[in-house]
Amino acid sequence: MIQSGVRRGDVIAAVMSNSANAIVAALATLSIGAVWTSASCDLGPTSIVDRCSQVSPKIVFADDGYAYAGKLTNLSHRISQWSSELRKKNGDGLVNVVVVPYCATDIDLASIPSGCTLADFLARDQGDELDFEMVPFSQPAFILYSSGTVGGPKCIIHSMGGVALKVKVDMTLQNDARSSDVVFQYTTMSWVMWVLNFVDLSCGAGMLLYDGSPFHPRPTILLELTEQVGVDVFGTSPRYLSTLKSLDIVPRKRFDLSKLRVVTSTGSALPTSMYDWFYSTAFPPSIHLVSMSGGTDIAGCFVGGTPLLPVYPGEIQCKALGMSVDVYDSATAHPTSVGDSGDAGELVCVRPFPSQPLGFGGQGGLEKYHPGPPNA
Repeated sequence: MIQSGVRRGDVIAAVMSNSANAIVAALATLSIGAVWTSASCDLGPTSIVDRCSQVSPKIVFADDGYAYAGKLTNLSHRISQWSSELRKKNGDGLVNVVVVPYCATDIDLASIPSGCTLADFLARDQGDELDFEMVPFSQPAFILYSSGTVGGPKCIIHSMGGVALKVKVDMTLQNDARSSDVVFQYTTMSWVMWVLNFVDLSCGAGMLLYDGSPFHPRPTILLELTEQVGVDVFGTSPRYLSTLKSLDIVPRKRFDLSKLRVVTSTGSALPTSMYDWFYSTAFPPSIHLVSMSGGTDIAGCFVGGTPLLPVYPGEIQCKALGMSVDVYDSATAHPTSVGDSGDAGELVCVRPFPSQPLGFGGQGGLEKYHPGPPNA
């Protein structure tokens, strides 16, 4: 990267699968003070351009294909499409599109602006001693994206220190992850959980990566890997657990889950019935089931788990450490707390916290993040 002109503050993008190559590229990016952003291979060219054109990456790493549910998809045509459009929008700021082998197919690099193979890119290495850039706490490190359900996707810029500190708190204190553990989080490159799982490395934990359908080639494939590798902390979603239940899969009867200590669930609310099924039927009762709620905008959790308190069906155990969380009644002219009443309301965080975004990327991002007073 350094030989390609990448410097502190430059953006490196990846359109890749959840793989060791992606982990290595992200580590290399952060080591020189550059900023990492990523998207899943299954996104269409328009979605990729909508994201990357706002942040003007200097280098984009792109897998030449991906596999899902047994189907291998060649991405050479899509890479040509989105890279050409990105060059039109960002000009010569795009130094290289590095094609990473996945399908082991020959790609016509002439159709990709500034395209090169991963082998040719790595051949630029001069053999210099590694020099890790020391950066301040608030150094931009990650750019994540909103879902884009209203308008296009919004670029959310996060700091290195904020994300690292938040992950350490959420993983080691809230979820009781230990340096001797193996952590297995099912995720894609487009989800905030990929970044949070990546930063788990700073906690000293080992990492199991999985790419593709969680139910192929068998509905139990993730459980098989959990047993084989000896996973201690397994991150999943209510949808995954609900599917296991609908298929009458009882993990504790079919797999040795003696090492599994924590199962985390996020992405949507975990139904009360799933707590009952989890403990009464499906998993060993010694496992700590952690339902979490957070988001891309904070790179972590507002509320989550604790090993110090009981788990109650249909409830999230506690507020996350360092998060001044409350519930407000938004129907009144001056929102007031209803957190102690048990009434429904809006989840709010009323005080600053380390993993607050630095701002929004793209044109007018700073103004959108720090808007002036109405009618100013």
